[in-house]
Amino acid sequence: MLWLSSEAWRQLDISAPVDGIAYVGVGNPSLRRRYREEWRPRNSGRSSPRRTLGAVLAHDLRLVPRPRSDRDPKRGAHYYTFGEEGEARLTRWLEEHASFACRATEDLIAEDVETQLIQLVTPPLNLTKWGNPLKQRMREARKAMEVRAAEFQRGLLSEG
Repeated sequence: MLWLSSEAWRQLDISAPVDGIAYVGVGNPSLRRRYREEWRPRNSGRSSPRRTLGAVLAHDLRLVPRPRSDRDPKRGAHYYTFGEEGEARLTRWLEEHASFACRATEDLIAEDVETQLIQLVTPPLNLTKWGNPLKQRMREARKAMEVRAAEFQRGLLSEG
């Protein structure tokens, strides 16, 4: 789970949920691996909540989307990153405003637990598994980043 501070919710211009939970996700096959791959490398191309937060904060943090290095060029723009400097700014923002926690369960099916938790706490950054009223806003912000990353990939945008 990902929690955000009250200041973060103000910056995002989103009413903070009572519990502050921003995102719920499963960690198959291991929670440590998911944390290591999505948060420790500071790489938005591997993390849906990082891409969503980056898309919403792009103007404030001066984040410029770039296609992720990928074997399939079409996927590269969809799984955009923010370059080395942008990822560092997003990481600093997360370190200041976010908390990440996980819980391992051996006897439960992770997908079922994720769905139940999402429906229970209705986290604003989860775009599926509940009737999120912010879904359209988040998807539009992400789509704008994908378009810019694809333009960069085709040489239509330069660095900067």
